Amino acid sequence: MPMELLVFVAALVLLGGLALRFGHDSRRTVSSKEEELAALGMTWGLPARPILYPRRQNRIRAHALRHLAASALFGLAAWLSPELRVSQR
Repeated sequence: MPMELLVFVAALVLLGGLALRFGHDSRRTVSSKEEELAALGMTWGLPARPILYPRRQNRIRAHALRHLAASALFGLAAWLSPELRVSQR
């Protein structure tokens, strides 16, 4: 009896998972134009032109800020624990 109940519950869980993944809601709802086009099979892919990345100058500035923050944290650690002082590079 408990084994059959376990199989029944497992089958219900599997059926629920499949319904969530592959199910289709047949009720009429208010949908946007994009949802209507998607229901007809239209897909939206990658843009035709490449995505523009931030200028190199912004990356250099971010690197400098990270370096400054790391140096400040190293100095704080050395101040809090003087016996662990290590020469900075």
